[in-house]
Formats: sequence, C-alpha cells, structure tokens
Amino acid sequence: KGQYLYLIRIFENPGIIPDRLAEMIKVDRTTAARAIKKLEEKGFIRKEADDVNKKIRRLFVTEDGAKLV
Repeated sequence: KGQYLYLIRIFENPGIIPDRLAEMIKVDRTTAARAIKKLEEKGFIRKEADDVNKKIRRLFVTEDGAKLV
C-alpha cells in the first residue's frame, strides 16, 4: 500500500525526521503523521528522541520492517 513508500524512504534514510519524510514523499505533515503512526503500530518502524533536541523524533525501520523492504 501507500505506507510501503514511507517504509522504503525511512529504510534508505535512517534517523529521518517526519517533516523531511513528508517533503520527500510530497505529502502534507498530517498525511505523513497518519502513515507513520500506522507503521509504528504495526511494529515496522520506531521513533527515537534526537540526542540534542528531545522534541525531535527520528524514525528508524525495525527488524520486522526491514523484512518487508
């Protein structure tokens, strides 16, 4: 589905922030946030706080997510 593209982009760009991901896929932030939430709920991606700015959440593909890529 459409979420596969998100998964691929996160896999190619580990640690990407959601806003940058939305820009890459050319969707608005709300649409990206919805897709990210679904992928996270399914266990395909995880969010980690940025080392410097704890408000920033970086995205990474999990082992289960990597199996789909």
